[in-house]
Amino acid sequence: MPVHQPGPKPGDGRAARDPIAPPGAIPSVGLAMMVVATVFLGATWPLIRIGVQLMPPLWYAFFRMAGATLLLFALLAALGRLRLPSRHDLPTVFGVGLGMLGVFVVLAHLGVRSVEAGRAALLVYTVPLWVTPIAVIFLRERLGRGRLIGLLVGLGGLAVLFNPAAFDWTSRETIIGNGLLILASVLWALAIIQMRLQVYRLDPLQLAPWQLLVSAAVNLAAALALEGDRSVDWSNGDAMAVLAAGTLLTAVTLWTTTSTVRHLPAITASVGFLGVPVVSLVLSVLLLGETIGPSLIVGLVVILTGVGMVSFAQIGDTARRRDKPDRDKPGKDGPLP
Repeated sequence: MPVHQPGPKPGDGRAARDPIAPPGAIPSVGLAMMVVATVFLGATWPLIRIGVQLMPPLWYAFFRMAGATLLLFALLAALGRLRLPSRHDLPTVFGVGLGMLGVFVVLAHLGVRSVEAGRAALLVYTVPLWVTPIAVIFLRERLGRGRLIGLLVGLGGLAVLFNPAAFDWTSRETIIGNGLLILASVLWALAIIQMRLQVYRLDPLQLAPWQLLVSAAVNLAAALALEGDRSVDWSNGDAMAVLAAGTLLTAVTLWTTTSTVRHLPAITASVGFLGVPVVSLVLSVLLLGETIGPSLIVGLVVILTGVGMVSFAQIGDTARRRDKPDRDKPGKDGPLP
């Protein structure tokens, strides 16, 4: 049966002021999923950087999405949990399939050709800049002192790492690459907001292969249009290994990312994902030989501090909500109906 989000009762001012969230959200599950998603998303960016050097970027994106789609369809079929999405699920299928995956992946793969993997992750995860005002206005989320300070600290660390003075602003390719990555960040933010507004019947794992299918269709269209004259060298063992790893990472990261957004407020999730470029930068240094300097170390510490502050604020909010008596019930200190 379709699940409907209960609306506020007439005259219930408190309900009307409550943040908008999908029913059944469990913050502790969201925090656990956020940790897993952060690690795997962080590993994805260096892998993409390698992948687009070994094969045409958009074809790499398509085969990565198509492989993850088949993998999740097979897994859900084996578990007996494969279901067709209902009309209530379709907005989330297309919202994530287009904004968080399809168009986002096309922009990211094109942008990362001219931007280092670590810096590319930083640009994409400017998401809190776009999510925060939208979530406060349209989702009625409350920043609170802890979240606000954590947000500002995290963005401050991002600014330290971003350092636009280090860009080659005379390079047209560099400017376009950075612009594409910022646009991808805006699309990711809109997908997060859409997921918080939407009520859907299937769980995030059941929705994932359908979302990936939409993304694969978008990636295929882009590859045919922009790289139709290029081919993949299927005899290149390194390229196949990177593609296989990318396929597995894509399947896991989509499930954990959408689960995070499903269970956590949009602001908490978007600030928590600031940990992704931290993981990406560390792996880029270790695997790709990208340089590390004092600003990188300072930025990493500041970002992790901000993420920790927001996460602890979320844990505190959850505990207070659980322990707070329901003052709206008769017999409590709140008003009687």
